[in-house]
Amino acid sequence: MLVLSRKLEESIVIGDEIVVKVVKIRGNVVGLGIEAPNSVKIRRSELIDRDAAKAAQSLPESPASLPIDSAASPARNVESTLSTKAILTIAS
Repeated sequence: MLVLSRKLEESIVIGDEIVVKVVKIRGNVVGLGIEAPNSVKIRRSELIDRDAAKAAQSLPESPASLPIDSAASPARNVESTLSTKAILTIAS
């Protein structure tokens, strides 16, 4: 992980199209402004963690509880969604 120090109104550039700027500092809270193309998905990590926890709660507790035709079951579809989400989260 790259760790940088920035002061108020200073910024960093990621690639050619993403700019992260310190716009506010209040106590131990830092406000960041992010300029990025609309195609770049920007989410707070705690929301990603919350969504993953909710999705994990909807999975069956044990493999024995899966239907025999697991390829067609809703649980299988949720599992596929989780795998895709985890890959997207890691990549972004």
